[in-house]
Amino acid sequence: MKTGNTTDALLERALGGEDMAFLELFDHFGARLRHYVSDRMGPRLASQLEADDLVQEVFGEVFPRIQRFGPRGKGTFYKLLVTIANRRWINLERNLAVMPPRSSGRSHTGIRPASHASIPQRAAGRASGPT
Repeated sequence: MKTGNTTDALLERALGGEDMAFLELFDHFGARLRHYVSDRMGPRLASQLEADDLVQEVFGEVFPRIQRFGPRGKGTFYKLLVTIANRRWINLERNLAVMPPRSSGRSHTGIRPASHASIPQRAAGRASGPT
């Protein structure tokens, strides 16, 4: 269902293969999702992982599969991002619960730290595959 909101327009562009739409979706939702994730990370997970890394992984999971998600109305894309973030956060918390605490440095949580610059590169690679 197309509602005419900004997110629907961005999703339409992303579905059409426009790489800038992916960056705009990240710009539109990244800070909000980062705030959501930061508020929910416990101290142990926060000491092991940056909220930005988790946000990047969420977008990295959504962008290659954007064809599965068409415009569905106001708020649904953000709900998808939150659902994926929650699932990843819960899995990371479970993994940390069975790991002994480390006294220095960040432990391996299963998420690779990455720069935001790789978001457009991932988006561009979704259709063309690895280069």
